[in-house]
Amino acid sequence: MGLWLGVNTQKAGCALPDLLIPVPGSREKLKQRGYNQAALIAKHAGRHIQRPVYTDWLVKTGEARTQAELGRGERLQNLQGLFRATRPIPAGLRIGLVDDVITTGATLQSCEAALRNAGAKSILLMAVCRTPE
Repeated sequence: MGLWLGVNTQKAGCALPDLLIPVPGSREKLKQRGYNQAALIAKHAGRHIQRPVYTDWLVKTGEARTQAELGRGERLQNLQGLFRATRPIPAGLRIGLVDDVITTGATLQSCEAALRNAGAKSILLMAVCRTPE
C-alpha cells in the first residue's frame, strides 16, 4: 500500500512533500496490533519518493471514543485537540500527512490543525483509500 501511495503521489503531478508524517495511532490499537498501519504505509511511500518519515513529530495526547461508532459531527468533536505537534514546523516545509483510510476526514483534519498550530503552511493529505459517505 505504501508503494502504491508513493507511485500515485508522483503521478498526481503535485509538488512532492519534503517529509512524511504518519497519523499516530492510539496506544490501545498499537498494543493490539503491534504496529501503526499509517507509519508502515508512510515508511514504504517515503522510500519510494525518497523522503524521510518522522513518526515523532505528531503525537496523540489521549484516547477518544472509537470513530466507527460516530457520525461526522461527533467524529470532529471527538478528536478535537487530541493531536499535538512535538516541535515548531518551519513555514517553508511541505509535509505529507499519511493515513490509511479517510472516512469523514476528521482524523486528518485534527492532525492538520495540530501541525498548522506548530507553524506548518503546506500539508499534503495522503491516504490509501477513501470510504464512501
